[in-house]
Order: sequence, then C-alpha cells, then structure tokens
Amino acid sequence: MAWHESTAALGTEIITLELDPKMIAASRRTFDKYRLNDRIKLIEGPAGESILNLTGQFDLVFVDANKDGYQDYVQKILNRKLLSPNGLILCDNSKPPHRTRRHPRYRGDVLTRISDDQSLLAA
Repeated sequence: MAWHESTAALGTEIITLELDPKMIAASRRTFDKYRLNDRIKLIEGPAGESILNLTGQFDLVFVDANKDGYQDYVQKILNRKLLSPNGLILCDNSKPPHRTRRHPRYRGDVLTRISDDQSLLAA
C-alpha cells in the first residue's frame, strides 16, 4: 500500500508476483478493500516462470522470495533486460545475519554471487 500511495502522482504501475495461495487471497482482499487494483497487477505462479513472461522495463525491482532463488531471479531480470538503464534491484534479506548464514536456504551471499557482474553495483 505504501508503494501505491507514494507513486500515485506518477501513475506508476506496480506488478507483484506471488506463489502462495494464502498470500494471493490476502493480497486480493487488500487490493479490493483499499481500491488498489487501478495500478497493481498480481501475477500468480512461480517467480522464475513469471519473470519470463514479463515485458517492458522496470525502474525498481524488489525481490522478496525464496532466498535460494535470488541469484536466478536477478540473472533472469538482467538477461531479459527488464531493468531500466538507471533501475534498481532491491533484494530483501540478501545478506543474512551471522547466526543464519548456515541455514540451508542461504546458499551463499547473494551480493557476493552477483557482484562479479561489472555492470552492477552491489551494496
């Protein structure tokens, strides 16, 4: 809702990808309740597959999904040239706290893994 409200003057289109049926239902209820459907499009299904169906370019991509898929998602976004020239990719929890680094879902530091790409600035 915050992104919808903060981009109202620009008329920005917001696309969200979701796999979990409970989250899809909750999102749809929220979008309906607060009349957010004018600029929010919810795409249902696995993120890796959904990314392959996206077109156009995005100024902001926020990745908040299964952590072991982050590198694949970012690579697909870049390979398909979905990020605008001055675009920004934000990855939630991409650098886990020390105590969770050994958790199976964190297969290395996403920032380290994508920072080899000279076209990217990882921070």
